[in-house]
Amino acid sequence: MDAFEAFIALVFVIALQVGPNIAYLQYMKRAMRRPWNVKIDPNYRPRITVIVPTYNEAKVIEMKLQNLNSLAYPEDKLEVIVVDSASTDGTLDLCRQWLTRNNFKFKIILLSEPIRISKSHALNYALKYANGEIIVVTDADAILTPDILIKAIPYLADPEVEAISGRERIVNANACFIAKMESVYRDIYYMLRLGESKVHSTQIFQGEFAAYKRNLLELFVEDPGRSDDNGAVTEILRKGKRCLFIPEAIFYDAVPCNLIDYLRVKIRRAAHLQREFFVRLKLLAKGVLNIPKSILIANIYQHFVNPLIFFMLLVPLALYFLIELSKISLTLSTLLILAITMASISARRFIALYVISNIVLIIAFIRTLVPSKRQGWEAIRSSREYLNILRSLEKIKHPTSMRTTNTQRKSLIKLGGKPKVIVEAKQQ
Repeated sequence: MDAFEAFIALVFVIALQVGPNIAYLQYMKRAMRRPWNVKIDPNYRPRITVIVPTYNEAKVIEMKLQNLNSLAYPEDKLEVIVVDSASTDGTLDLCRQWLTRNNFKFKIILLSEPIRISKSHALNYALKYANGEIIVVTDADAILTPDILIKAIPYLADPEVEAISGRERIVNANACFIAKMESVYRDIYYMLRLGESKVHSTQIFQGEFAAYKRNLLELFVEDPGRSDDNGAVTEILRKGKRCLFIPEAIFYDAVPCNLIDYLRVKIRRAAHLQREFFVRLKLLAKGVLNIPKSILIANIYQHFVNPLIFFMLLVPLALYFLIELSKISLTLSTLLILAITMASISARRFIALYVISNIVLIIAFIRTLVPSKRQGWEAIRSSREYLNILRSLEKIKHPTSMRTTNTQRKSLIKLGGKPKVIVEAKQQ
């Protein structure tokens, strides 16, 4: 194969990888503009249990309690459960201290596990104490906007909708190149999730904020390698119900600026998703997954086929083409490399995102082929530095400005008094 033939093959492979993704993105962009085919009741106010699983969250747990205390919801219809999995940094002690100093307006239950098993195991333990008709799961480092429940829960009034997730905004979006790149990814990601929700159901949930109806949520999936959020989505879809992404249900989180930590987060997440898509594909083949086939197939193409094409065809062909071109003209080959380099400078976020995404997916794919032992979830600590509570809460209140008045601060941070209810239990 000469340089020209290699070039034609390279163009074909690029079209093979990029073409279906662009086509699906355009399909979802049109779908996201459709009106909701959901019965939304703005007055729907069911009983809610908010579960916060923790493991060594001493640096953010007070922030989380303060954030939960700012939620706008009837006080007699919301309870909070903090379930701690054998933290060694005094997370629960800090909870108790904060609650004695502050007026927490909702009922709160503190649970502790003697050993750390998995996030799903901790959530299932908390479900034994939950009284809500709706179960909301939120991470300790996720900052919810005060009106998130008021905006999101009305979608669950529809009997066909069993679960909802929200939109993450990155607190440190301008802190580093990695965060800026992730912001680009999130913009595309949420187009797809909203389009899928308008067609039927989103395929991917955000573990930082997810709400489920208790009537179908018996237990969170505890199978090794599967996640609590997307495992629940699979079970709900299998039962013929819908899972929606709600764009106005906003929460804040931080992205690690350390490349190694960033890759750890992305690879772990990608591996969970790939395992889940594999489960859904088997259910679809059996005829027990009631969703449009095009949505699942497109996601499988993105998460499985894309990285295989990239590493097995695109990279080898690109190298072969440059080698063959250099044999004809070293100058032409050099100029081509320089042109590609210059082009990549102006579009470096997209190119970096494209390359890193394929690297993440291929590593995750290898991990899905290797059986893994059950292990507890592990938070990435390097992003915690961006979650300063006052700055974060002020950013939520005023997304365009980091300034607030003393009056506005007091409306977010209520001091003094005793907690309404504290019920403590320790798993035996």
